[in-house]
Amino acid sequence: MLWQGDRLDILKSIVSQRSGVTVDSVIPLNWSQIAGRTEGYVMQDLVDLTDKAIFQACRKAGIVKPNPTIKLL
Repeated sequence: MLWQGDRLDILKSIVSQRSGVTVDSVIPLNWSQIAGRTEGYVMQDLVDLTDKAIFQACRKAGIVKPNPTIKLL
């Protein structure tokens, strides 16, 4: 079981390991709140959450656009 402080450290570590990803200092992340909302998560859940958040941020910024030719079955 990961404690909130462990999850906080892991999340920060995962984000710092992603190339090209920086945390906006103008709008800082509330790391404690994020760690608090991830109770019961295991390491892979935190990795998946971080990757999805980065992807969504890129889509919102217009860096990644959905590919209409890809069809999910």
